[in-house]
Amino acid sequence: TSRGHNRKGSSFAQLLRRHPVAMFGLPFCLLMVGGSFALAEFTQTRYDLRARTASKLDNEAKLRLESDRRQLSLQEEYWASEG
Repeated sequence: TSRGHNRKGSSFAQLLRRHPVAMFGLPFCLLMVGGSFALAEFTQTRYDLRARTASKLDNEAKLRLESDRRQLSLQEEYWASEG
């Protein structure tokens, strides 16, 4: 069994010597494609978190504006529109 294993190893080494693309090009291409998918996932997560944070801040700003709003008085509005 060890002889068959050595033959497979030597045939693999011969394959790499004959086709250097299998040694360098194939892993590089796999890294580029895999990296692209990984970056897409990380970027999507980043934008999702940013959108969630922005909507939370918008809701807090709305609540703050509603609490800071002065009371509406029809008499004051009438005088303001007359003046």
